[in-house]
Amino acid sequence: MVKALVVDDSENMRNEMQMILSELKVEVDQAEDGMVALEKVTANKDYDMLIIDYHMPNLNGLGFVQELKKLELEKVPKMFFVTTEIQAELKKKAKELGVNAWIIKPYDKTMITKFLNKAIASIA
Repeated sequence: MVKALVVDDSENMRNEMQMILSELKVEVDQAEDGMVALEKVTANKDYDMLIIDYHMPNLNGLGFVQELKKLELEKVPKMFFVTTEIQAELKKKAKELGVNAWIIKPYDKTMITKFLNKAIASIA
């Protein structure tokens, strides 16, 4: 089973993403910011997919990815940003750090479901 971590400071967004992923038969954990996410990834290194917001307290999305890279994980999860941020420079930095896709909120539920389904198929 594919395992995902949803990292977003909005509980509503985390719950919505968990609902979508659960419908796609993905096991889901949640983290409310980059610091909590880093703790979860450190403790549980078997995530296949990370769904990350950019704007979060304590440690933003790119900061989380930068710290994640320092862990030198054997299994590097697919990383997808789902965020309101549209700055090209941030997208470029994310790509340089190995982020697989950058999706802008608000998103169409049908579109994100199709996208995630393809991503899951590439992992499984």
